[in-house]
Amino acid sequence: KISLGNTACAQLAMVNSHSILGLLGLGVIAASSVAGLGLSAYFQITFNGLTINLVPFVSLGLGIDDMFVLAHTMSALNDRSRSVAENMRAVMCLAGPSVCLTSFANAVAFILVYYVPVGAIRQLVLVLM
Repeated sequence: KISLGNTACAQLAMVNSHSILGLLGLGVIAASSVAGLGLSAYFQITFNGLTINLVPFVSLGLGIDDMFVLAHTMSALNDRSRSVAENMRAVMCLAGPSVCLTSFANAVAFILVYYVPVGAIRQLVLVLM
């Protein structure tokens, strides 16, 4: 078995295993990369080698960070006496502000980097935003 969590019981493997969460998170990150490239193509933003090669890795780095924060908080607060909705509410109350703040800081950083007078960097930021 390949997992990042507790898999003592096969019935609880889907709940306690973080491997499924990781795979789903990678799927969301891949979909967001494809959507970003598709929207950029729709708005006729030109691509270069830098944008096509770096967008998946930057998206992966930014997305996986928030996933780790949420997964760690969920593991720390996993209370069997509460429902899944109550557990998720507690996780979002504790980890949600930090995820939101890091996403906001990333957006501000990309907006500021747009004003760097290097054409390739400006195109990369346009695709990532």
